[in-house]
Amino acid sequence: MEEFSLKTNLKEKSLCQLYNVLLCVEIDIKPHTEKILRQVVYKNVLDEEPVIASRTLKIAELLGLYVPTDYILPMCTSHLTDSESKQVPRFVSSCLTALSSVITNASVRFGNQFESHIDKLINLIISSDYL
Repeated sequence: MEEFSLKTNLKEKSLCQLYNVLLCVEIDIKPHTEKILRQVVYKNVLDEEPVIASRTLKIAELLGLYVPTDYILPMCTSHLTDSESKQVPRFVSSCLTALSSVITNASVRFGNQFESHIDKLINLIISSDYL
């Protein structure tokens, strides 16, 4: 993705290929979740090009659908509270956008896993750091 950062059409094609890979491998994407979140989703979910932002949001949705909530939610919340991550421009907005998409789609398969994470999510979302 970084190699194609200046070429919208190549970035879009790369995102489409990643989306198709996620559809094919489903839960087997779990070991690569953090890399996909950090290097693709957070960087592109608020892209100025609507087609890039939309496709990236779809990738986040698939991560929510295929990666267990008990695995991905602690990862996303740790990204939001990581001091290094907060230095990235618009990181909090992009991370919260991705988290919203993940949560919405995680409820389809892993809704029963939310209960143990609700308190931490609520405290994180309403914390003064983000308001």
